[in-house]
Amino acid sequence: MRRQFVTLLGARGTAGLAQAAVLVLVARWMHVADYGALMGWAGALLVAATVADLGVSGYVLVQLPKGHLGTVRRALRLNTITSIAGGVVFAGLGALIAPSELKGAFAILAVAAFLEKNTETLTYVRIAQGDKVIPALSILLRRLLNLALTPLLYFVFGVDAAVAYALGYAIACAIAQVHARRPVHRSIPAGPLEDTWAVLRHSLRIMVELAAGGARTLDTAVVGWVAGGAAAGAYAAGTRLANPFVLIAGTLSNVLMPHVSLADHAASRRIARRLALATVALGAVMFPVAYLVSPLLPILLGEGYEESQAVFAWALPAIFFVGMSTAFAGYLQALGRSGFVAIAAGVNAPVLLGAVALGASMGGAAGAAIGLCASSMVYVVVLGARSLVATRASDAEGSPAILG
Repeated sequence: MRRQFVTLLGARGTAGLAQAAVLVLVARWMHVADYGALMGWAGALLVAATVADLGVSGYVLVQLPKGHLGTVRRALRLNTITSIAGGVVFAGLGALIAPSELKGAFAILAVAAFLEKNTETLTYVRIAQGDKVIPALSILLRRLLNLALTPLLYFVFGVDAAVAYALGYAIACAIAQVHARRPVHRSIPAGPLEDTWAVLRHSLRIMVELAAGGARTLDTAVVGWVAGGAAAGAYAAGTRLANPFVLIAGTLSNVLMPHVSLADHAASRRIARRLALATVALGAVMFPVAYLVSPLLPILLGEGYEESQAVFAWALPAIFFVGMSTAFAGYLQALGRSGFVAIAAGVNAPVLLGAVALGASMGGAAGAAIGLCASSMVYVVVLGARSLVATRASDAEGSPAILG
């Protein structure tokens, strides 16, 4: 598990830096308000693609280690169908609702988002099978190719900045899709399929948590609605540059779930305690780090993004707490507490967006980031406390660590 975690973390860390770099470039090439609109649409697409995932990405991490191939085959088939349908529908919707200068970018970005979500689900299959190489190469392909293609399209071919980003993203995801699909087909041979409802009655609980967590990415649209396009652009720039720091926790969640699903009580207890200690220790470090790094943002992003400095100072710890919430949620789902996670996530989504809206109304982009940080901190405390209690309860009851 440790080698897999280190390999995936290294790959995702590199990919996160590449994504941050391409977003810096695109922000510099675009008007602040247009950049805010593009990132707002990207956030909406993430939520839509997460719903289309049907919770399959988390479901296979728990089911595949148990050898439930019939349910995994059905889950993957459902995921592919909904990804294709979602890409088509939202490409059309994007072309319909986008400002005239962003219609092409909105449509292409929709195709890319659903393509990537399906690709990510395929890599989760390989993670559950203990593979270190394919998942790492997949994320590197997507992010490094996007970083290479976007400036190539913009400078060499004269493509509009937003379209260059979306098209580079789509091409990279298409290549990564082919790369990830072949080893999955080889490792899961054709065979009987489980009933659709047998999959959905478990995976949909995971989907609720993932979709509610993804609803955080609607924050840019909320800021734009409350405080205007310029504030949304400054907010999007600050928060998107903080996003790579969520990779540690996200990777930890992916690697932990297959192991926790089969772990005994003592091992589960150790994992929960280590997650809690890591959250406290690293969370305390994030605030001074954000304060020291934030003055660099106006230099990186250029004119019009001065407010992003204050946004990043609060967004970095906020994004870290969001990431650790994902790790705790994955832990609880692997223990069979997916119902609690779904309820908690469903409550957290409107609370978080409400806090962002309140902050934006009082303090613009920086106020929105403060609201994001406060609500994220509360949520990780709730899930962390429940993880520690759930482990003790399992020990007291003598029940199996996973309920199926």
